[in-house]
Amino acid sequence: MSALYPLFELLNAHADDEYKESMKRFFKTGKGEYAEHDEFMGLKTTAIRKIIKPFYHINQSDLSVLITHPIHEIRMAGLLILVKQYQKNRKKDPEPFVNLYLDHLDYVNNWDLVDGSCRDLLGDYLITRPRDILYKLANEENIWKQRVAIVSTYALIKTGDFTDTFEITKRMFDKKEDILLKGIGWMLREIHSRGGQKELEEFLTQNISDIQGKVLTIAIQDFSQERKQFFKNLKAEAA
Repeated sequence: MSALYPLFELLNAHADDEYKESMKRFFKTGKGEYAEHDEFMGLKTTAIRKIIKPFYHINQSDLSVLITHPIHEIRMAGLLILVKQYQKNRKKDPEPFVNLYLDHLDYVNNWDLVDGSCRDLLGDYLITRPRDILYKLANEENIWKQRVAIVSTYALIKTGDFTDTFEITKRMFDKKEDILLKGIGWMLREIHSRGGQKELEEFLTQNISDIQGKVLTIAIQDFSQERKQFFKNLKAEAA
C-alpha cells in the first residue's frame, strides 16, 4: 500500500461538497479567470494542517506526488509538509527542500499556495544568502512566480531588511494583475508594520508617479488619516 493512501483517505473523509463550490468561486475558477482549470475537494487550510501532522516524515518522491496533484488541497498538503520538513532541516541541510520547492513552482499556482509556502521556505532560506532567485522569478511571465518573488520578501522584512522588497516592487510597476498588485501592496504595508515607516514613506514619495493605485491604497492602510490623504493627494498631482 502506498504511504500516501491513508493521507488521501483522511483528506477525502473531511472534504465538503458545499464548501468545494464556494472555493471554486473564491479562487476564481470561472472561464477566463486565473484558476480556470483548478480542481477542489472542499477543505479548509486549517483542516489540512491538522490532517497532515502524521505525515511530516514522507519522502521527497511522495512529496512530489502531492505537489503535482491536480486537486488544489492536495497540492496544499504537499507544500505544507515540505515547509515543515524544511524547518526541521534548515540549520543542517536545507538545500534539498529548497530545490524541491523551486523544481515544482509550476504547481504553486494560486495565491494561497504561494503565500502558504514561499514566506517560510524560500524567503527564510534567503535571509542569509544571495537573493538572485527572487529577481529571476520577478522577471518571469507567470504571475504566481512573480508573487513568490515579492511575498518571499516577507521573511526579509521581518529582519528589518526592506531593500529587496522595494527593488522588486519597482520592477513590477508595469504589472496590472489584481492578485499580484495585492501581494505587492501587502508587502509594502508589512514594511510599515515592522518599523519601516520612514523608509516606506520615502519610497512612496520618490516613486509616486509609477506606483499603481491599488498598491498605494494597500500600502498606506495603516497610515494616519492625515498621511493617507497626503499620499492620495500626491498621487493625484502626479497623474
